[in-house]
Amino acid sequence: MRKWLLLAAAIGLEVTATLSLRAALDQPAWYALVAAGYVGAFVMLGMVLRAGLGLGVAYGIWGASGVALTALLATALYGDPLTGTMGVGIVLVIGGVLCVELGSQAAQHRPDTPHAQRDDAQRDDAQRGDARRDGGRRGGRQGNTGQGGDRQGSTGRGGGRQGSAGRRSGTGQGGGRRGSAGRGGAA
Repeated sequence: MRKWLLLAAAIGLEVTATLSLRAALDQPAWYALVAAGYVGAFVMLGMVLRAGLGLGVAYGIWGASGVALTALLATALYGDPLTGTMGVGIVLVIGGVLCVELGSQAAQHRPDTPHAQRDDAQRDDAQRGDARRDGGRRGGRQGNTGQGGDRQGSTGRGGGRQGSAGRRSGTGQGGGRRGSAGRGGAA
């Protein structure tokens, strides 16, 4: 539900910015709203993608809804013409977006699609994530008594791989994968 609310916000910001662009032709102060609206729209669109909506679906709905709403609102606010042919075009755009969304939903339910495979991998990673993070805090993967560190036997705060001296190699407070003590980040 969150991703759809973010998408609605992105659409609203984009339409507001576009309509404000028309107003800014006569009153330049409106350019501030134009800039804020477009920046906000792209930030929201990025958040939509981060929330998990596919790029094709998000951009398709965002773009098509923006075109349709802008055409309708420009008619109401500025008296722009809206002919029957334009109305048919708006209906076709909306129909196209619905086709993309329905196709996307069907693809998500097929186990052989890259999207479904990615979702499965992300779910598996999330389930294993706690074990990985705990391994770094509790001393690594193989017999560490410190927190994190290098791979082979240092006792420092580093993060090196073979127990040599220096900050990166783990002679401070580090730890590693095998038999080391200290604090650091598990490799």
